[in-house]
Amino acid sequence: DRDLRRVEHRAILVDGRHYSVWRKTRKGNGYFLAELAELIPLALNTKRNDAGLRVRILRSESARVTAWQKLQSELVQAGVPAESIVLTKDLVK
Repeated sequence: DRDLRRVEHRAILVDGRHYSVWRKTRKGNGYFLAELAELIPLALNTKRNDAGLRVRILRSESARVTAWQKLQSELVQAGVPAESIVLTKDLVK
């Protein structure tokens, strides 16, 4: 599967209670809806960049705290090191 190829880091957007992952496709780049269960293997297969970052979690203005906390928790439980996950402070509009 093309989405399992190794990339520099995964950008995951939390909007309300939903998750979207940044993908590059032939039709264009953008965020595509994804289930939490889909995000775990994507994150595990993502190599760290030079700064040690593996996953960047972005939040919309309507992002639920419980949704992004659950994402962060599930990633760590699956084996993604907590120090390689960054939760951005700025909200995505």
